[in-house]
Amino acid sequence: MNPSEKTAEELAAMKDSEIDFSDNPATDRAFWKGAKVREFGRTTDEKTAMPVIVDAETIDYFKQRGGDLPASMGAALKEYTKNHPRPETP
Repeated sequence: MNPSEKTAEELAAMKDSEIDFSDNPATDRAFWKGAKVREFGRTTDEKTAMPVIVDAETIDYFKQRGGDLPASMGAALKEYTKNHPRPETP
């Protein structure tokens, strides 16, 4: 049976070994080297400048990735907040 003929339930039940990834080859570090995190679909993105103390190891990590250092760090912090719920206030 062609995958396009399967129901969502049938596709979800498939084992990874049954999936044909031939049209979606694996990627490596070289492929992602120039990638940049970007958000689309927002018309406004209010930003506030503030001083932040960051250790040298973290700065070096973002420098090695290249691109706009503050924008990259801001995008990483934004992604973190999306994946970590806010603590409840008493």
